[in-house]
Amino acid sequence: MRILLAVLVAGAAAGPALLGAAPPPPCVADGVTLCVDDLPGDQRYQLRVTYQTVQGGGLAGSGHAVSLAAAGFTRAGAFWFFSPDNPEMLVKLLDGCALNQHHWLLAAATTNVGYSLAVTDTLTGVEKTYTSADQTAAVPIQDAAAFDCADPCTDASLATHIDAFSATASLAAGSPQTFSWTLGGAGPFSQSLTGTELANVALGAADRGYTFAPQAPGPHTATLAVKGRCGSDARTVSYDVQQSCAMPHIDSFTTNYPNGSSVFCTGDTATLSWQTSGSGDVTISPSVGSVGPSGSVNVTANAPTTYTITKTATCGTDSAMLNLQVTQPASIQYLTVDEPIACGTQTTFRFDVEGDGIQWWMFTETTFNSFGGQGSGPQTHGYTPTLQACGNSFVAILQAQGTCLHTDIRRVTVTVGPCAPGQCG
Repeated sequence: MRILLAVLVAGAAAGPALLGAAPPPPCVADGVTLCVDDLPGDQRYQLRVTYQTVQGGGLAGSGHAVSLAAAGFTRAGAFWFFSPDNPEMLVKLLDGCALNQHHWLLAAATTNVGYSLAVTDTLTGVEKTYTSADQTAAVPIQDAAAFDCADPCTDASLATHIDAFSATASLAAGSPQTFSWTLGGAGPFSQSLTGTELANVALGAADRGYTFAPQAPGPHTATLAVKGRCGSDARTVSYDVQQSCAMPHIDSFTTNYPNGSSVFCTGDTATLSWQTSGSGDVTISPSVGSVGPSGSVNVTANAPTTYTITKTATCGTDSAMLNLQVTQPASIQYLTVDEPIACGTQTTFRFDVEGDGIQWWMFTETTFNSFGGQGSGPQTHGYTPTLQACGNSFVAILQAQGTCLHTDIRRVTVTVGPCAPGQCG
């Protein structure tokens, strides 16, 4: 049926366009708001109805919106006032641009209740209001010049654009990654995220953030694609995923003291053994350097040494110390005797024994009154040879042994002068 261009409007008024200002918000359907399309799915027009009447003691309220999209009528909808089984009004918007360069609004209300119909072009912000008086049969609305057909997308403020798109720059695998963004232009927006471990994630029109937990270590990218009513935009953000981090821990750090003792002797080979858990790199100092998360290494026990094992990760550090106890073996630094020795007189042995836990003895290969002692350091001991030694020489032997059971021996030759007349009997 051909629609006449004549307009029968009961009290119509048009608001000013908002081009150049902030883009108007998109239509959001609810119980009293009807959203209908210009282009499929754009929900361009917002419709709301209020009613008032003196009938029935006086009634007023908002009309209840009924979408007809499920039946395929995306350019039209209905309202009821008092009961959902009693529709009051049918409204539709048509594209008449090919005929008179306008979008048409047509409405029919089967009521004598007063009402006000507000229709907003959410793409331009233009609003028109249609009214019908109470206790008067509603006149059909045929506004063939409701909204013009000028392309609002020529206004740069309506162009779809992504103002910001950000993500956590670096995170551990399995940790939450949160993307956030802000948009400008005319909505509603259709949005999607693609990228590493993101398989074209669909987003709601109002979403301005998305969180997921990446698993694969390495460099990643994510691209946000947005389409609005006036174009589209896309942005890409990069981020780095680190290996997942478990708190590092030194489970054990030990050595193998020989024969059940608690010390090593100088020069012994000590084995350091360790076991760790969690994330991170392991080092042992001094001198050992980087090692694996568990294992053993041989070191030479030259002196008491404190070894430190450290495991370091991005999420923390743990360390432990091991005191390597090392004893010095017996070592005779020197052994001398005061000479010449007159028969029957005292001489002096001088010696120095160094080491830990020293015990020493002095005796002779022939006749000798042996004696001994303990302790390290320089020592002086007097000795009077027996008369049997007069006119002879003998070898004095110093033997020392320490905690490490290592024995050191030194020898010195002692010459005794002859007996004086009558001295040896």
